[in-house]
Amino acid sequence: MASAIKDILEDEGINILFGASAKAVSRTDNGIALTIEKDGSEQNIEGSDLLVAIGRLPNSDSIGLENTSIKSNSRGYIQVDDYCRTSVDGVVALGDVNGEGAFTHTSVNDAEIVLDHLFGGERAISKRIPIYGLFTDPPLGRVGMSEKEALATGKKVLKATYPLSKIGRANRVKCFTM
Repeated sequence: MASAIKDILEDEGINILFGASAKAVSRTDNGIALTIEKDGSEQNIEGSDLLVAIGRLPNSDSIGLENTSIKSNSRGYIQVDDYCRTSVDGVVALGDVNGEGAFTHTSVNDAEIVLDHLFGGERAISKRIPIYGLFTDPPLGRVGMSEKEALATGKKVLKATYPLSKIGRANRVKCFTM
């Protein structure tokens, strides 16, 4: 998927630099200037805007966990078992704060797991089938294990690929003329 997204972005005219480090940022008359270091040399990049994507952090440091015996890990995520239960009886942690998925659908599934467990069901985080939806154009998604995860199970793996060029929505050319 990363390769497909890279290709889509590059087709849109976006230049992607891997292994670069940001050194400085400043305002210019036309927008933003970013100084980067790549392969031992510095270069300047100018643009209208700057997007900084650093990932997600839980807000567990602002909810008073220090006043409880609820345990969190070194990254601040509340530790939960397979049923979203914390180290305090009767307290569950759902969604981004438990570090078991950072998407709306996994947060909803956390709630489904808790409710199912309360009524004697067998749903569990470890039984969740991972799904990913990427809101790119065209949209991309994945259901189940990645190829790497599947191979790590030691089982025989059957792999199929389907090129984006064969998907109508992914094609940038018109399918018909009037």
